Amino acid sequence: NELLKNQLTEIVMPSTAASDAPISQNTDTPTYLVDLDWFDMDGEIVYVDETQNGTKDNLGNTYKNAICSNSRFTGFIIYKLDGKYSSFEGDFYQIYAKRSSDYKTTMVISVDDQVRFDETVTGGIDPIPILPIDVTGASELKISFSSSFNFAAYGALGDPKLY
Repeated sequence: NELLKNQLTEIVMPSTAASDAPISQNTDTPTYLVDLDWFDMDGEIVYVDETQNGTKDNLGNTYKNAICSNSRFTGFIIYKLDGKYSSFEGDFYQIYAKRSSDYKTTMVISVDDQVRFDETVTGGIDPIPILPIDVTGASELKISFSSSFNFAAYGALGDPKLY
């Protein structure tokens, strides 16, 4: 899909150094969402991984793995957890290419239909860490992106992982 490839080019930024992104306090081995198969998706959700040099947040920190919204207005992705994990974390940010824009992206994270995270980012705002969200015994994780403008939502979820 040529359109998706062009949009991905705008999101992916080359990395020249190791990640400066925040490091988790959890010492267990994480399972990154980019390594899991999604169950349902609407809109254009783009996976970025270390083979594509990761993504940068609006401060220039590099994330090796990310889920980026690349759709007009709204998009979501759902994962089936089947009670296998205990916590979820990552960082929510505006992509580097849009760091000076007024675009606003809202991300909502729901666990078994219960909202656990609901924040908005725009250019110039520091990445928002998603403190470990309890997913113990959960069946489903849903990540939704939306934009308040008639443009694409330029938010990303950096290093999204389950423990």
